Amino acid sequence: MAKPDEIMAEQLLKGGKMLAKSCKNCGNPLFEVKGETTCVVCASGPVQTEVHPEPLVSTPSPDQGNRTVVPDTLAKAIGGAVTVLCERAARDPNPANSLQLMQAVECGVRALQVLRE
Repeated sequence: MAKPDEIMAEQLLKGGKMLAKSCKNCGNPLFEVKGETTCVVCASGPVQTEVHPEPLVSTPSPDQGNRTVVPDTLAKAIGGAVTVLCERAARDPNPANSLQLMQAVECGVRALQVLRE
C-alpha cells in the first residue's frame, strides 16, 4: 500500500502538475494530468492515510484580499513528496534517472516557494 507522498512523487515524475488546490475527500493536493484536474491519491485506490485536521487550502478571509491561506499541512504533503524523490534519486544508479528525479524535486521546491509567497 503506497503512501500519499509516494503517489504524488510518482505523478510528478510522470509530468503531472501539482496545483495549489486540495481534494475535498482526502485533503491532498490536486494534480493537473492530461488537461484534467484530479486527485491522484484517491484515484490510486487504497492508501496509507493520515488524518488532516484542517483543509489543506482554505479560502481567504476579507482582510487577506485575494491571497489564499496555505496551512502547513499542504507544505508538509509537498515536502514529503520531495523527500521521497530525493531518496529515490540517491538510490538510483542510473544518472539519467537521477537527473529526472532531481528535476521533479526542483518542481516540488518551486511549488513550495510559490505557496509560501
